[in-house]
Amino acid sequence: MAQLLFDSNRRGLKGLFRKLRSPDLSPTSDSPSGPSSPRTSSIVSRTGSSSSLASIGISTKSYGKKIDTIGHGVSAKVELYHHKQTNMLYAIKTFNPKESYETRDEYKARCSHEFNVVYGLNHVNVLKMYDFIPGFHTIQIVMEFAPYSLLKVIQMVKPSEEEITCFFRQVCEGVLFLHKNNVAHRDLKMENIVVDETATLKLIDFGTAFYFGKEKKLATGNVGTEALVSPEALSSIRYDAEANDVWGLAVLLYSMLNLSFPWKVARESDPEFKAFLLDKDILKDKYPESLWDATTNVLEVDPTKRLTMTQLQTVMGQKTPRHTECGVKIHQRTIRICMKKVQDVCL
Repeated sequence: MAQLLFDSNRRGLKGLFRKLRSPDLSPTSDSPSGPSSPRTSSIVSRTGSSSSLASIGISTKSYGKKIDTIGHGVSAKVELYHHKQTNMLYAIKTFNPKESYETRDEYKARCSHEFNVVYGLNHVNVLKMYDFIPGFHTIQIVMEFAPYSLLKVIQMVKPSEEEITCFFRQVCEGVLFLHKNNVAHRDLKMENIVVDETATLKLIDFGTAFYFGKEKKLATGNVGTEALVSPEALSSIRYDAEANDVWGLAVLLYSMLNLSFPWKVARESDPEFKAFLLDKDILKDKYPESLWDATTNVLEVDPTKRLTMTQLQTVMGQKTPRHTECGVKIHQRTIRICMKKVQDVCL
């Protein structure tokens, strides 16, 4: 995207969107090319086993110079790298050393899961995994870089309902793509979505993602952010991970619009959720009027009656244009803020 940045400086925002519409940046053919391209190899199995790793890098030197630490969590840190010759930016995630109770193979399997589950899947709304670098003490993953989380963008820009609806459609497109490739995300919160300098949203953090396979295996385990988890995932040993993602999307949309969650947990013991069960319309003024009917069909407690991901995306396609077809003015402030962040690094 660095080249897009400088193209946009020359041609303006309208030129940027024309560039976005080009075939080279279509949802399934947007891998970078050229001498700085990440290593590619055979597509890996999406089981999360360390034996299925496709691309083994030697070091981070191929990805340029470390610029800054951009994130730090319980299990890993994320650093920004800049390859000066090609002006490419990379986010490199370095996992903490293995726990004392883990074997080396267990550690590698844990760290490689989020790489394996999406490596080789190319979609404009899913963050790319470029390389897997196993060191002696730590393991690193090389990823596509985007300047801000969706949460940060919404806090800074305070986008219009129209822009948020476009954002939400992009998220739905990314989730539908994952589902078509037999992967459920299982933690669709704003912190796990990033925004690049073209106002394109990308799903990140696949640590709790689940590969359900062609046989549609049921998921186990109550994982992810509690407020986003569906009632059936909280109450059942096994559940449909796709339906769980769909439920989480309705809660995500609420948080994008209101910067809060509608409840702490989707259990009857939660007073806000119990009030919702008694009267769904209690949330009606918290969602766009045009999406309320669809929202009520997504927030259906019975997962067999809930809208499917395909049905939800069909609704979004009727309510808002694709990102590259919406007016430039809708995203103007978002683009300028994200673009400046990238410029500060590249220039």
